[in-house]
Amino acid sequence: MLTKKQDAFEKKAYEWCTIYEYDRKREKVSFSVAEIEKRYPEHGTAINEECEERYYVIEGKATLHLQGERTKIAKGDTISIPKNKAYRLKVRDPIKLAIISTP
Repeated sequence: MLTKKQDAFEKKAYEWCTIYEYDRKREKVSFSVAEIEKRYPEHGTAINEECEERYYVIEGKATLHLQGERTKIAKGDTISIPKNKAYRLKVRDPIKLAIISTP
């Protein structure tokens, strides 16, 4: 099933963070694109309590803080964010992420 960008659900997490959610009808796998210009989340850490996520960096650079480790990520990199694990992104160059989520 095709979902065009204009049909994706647009969510503004912050003024500088937009998330486009695609094909929300599927229950086992979801896909979204996040465009982030600054630190995410703005304060503290984020935790996805519903699913594991896999990020693919389309463009930009950031440092991912996950489970006490810092990992620099850039265009072409992928990284897994386990379910129920606290993380944050310190964006160094505005970043665009493709995100696949699974329960």
